Amino acid sequence: MQGFGNNTTGQGNIGIGFQSGINLTTRSNNIDIGNAGVAAEANTIRIGKQGTQTKTFIASISGTLVGGSAVVVSKIGQLGIVMSSARYKRESTTGTMRAVI
Repeated sequence: MQGFGNNTTGQGNIGIGFQSGINLTTRSNNIDIGNAGVAAEANTIRIGKQGTQTKTFIASISGTLVGGSAVVVSKIGQLGIVMSSARYKRESTTGTMRAVI
């Protein structure tokens, strides 16, 4: 196995595929599937190699109703949500930001 060759202290990492997770160095709880990983990264899932895989299909997502926020994909392929600036309010006395829930 050639994966995780540089990981000196991390624990709980999973690598599937040739050299998956090989770039991990010291952190834990990563899942790398067909991806070399990133040094000192923790608690991250990476699937595929940027620029190599060009399509993603995940069963049972399309047509399934859920509540919550819309998920977007950044230009580097990271999934996340966009926080609306309308959810924040500036306090006039301190000039700090606070969440309005």
